[in-house]
Amino acid sequence: MTSLKFISTVEVPLEYLIKIFTDYEKFSNYLPRQIKNIKIIESNNDLTTTEESIVLSSVVKNTIHQQSVHQQISNNELFSKIISGPAKDTTINLKLKKNGTKTEI
Repeated sequence: MTSLKFISTVEVPLEYLIKIFTDYEKFSNYLPRQIKNIKIIESNNDLTTTEESIVLSSVVKNTIHQQSVHQQISNNELFSKIISGPAKDTTINLKLKKNGTKTEI
């Protein structure tokens, strides 16, 4: 299994980032060229299932349709798993840490 780790520090409060990262239907506002549409299929207290249309436009233009499950593990950790589509079984574990007035992602 391959694992990638990225770390970035931004001057944005952790609480605000969590709010943005869990407002799934607005993702296309932040990445309009890549995310064509996101729709919440199911949501309960612990899990949110979304259906995404992602546009690839590098060498070959193509639209990928997939479904993902998202869970807020804690006040500073989010977990997502792609459950259908070409990237099926890909997981994303997003951890945020306060660093003064900044947030490490």
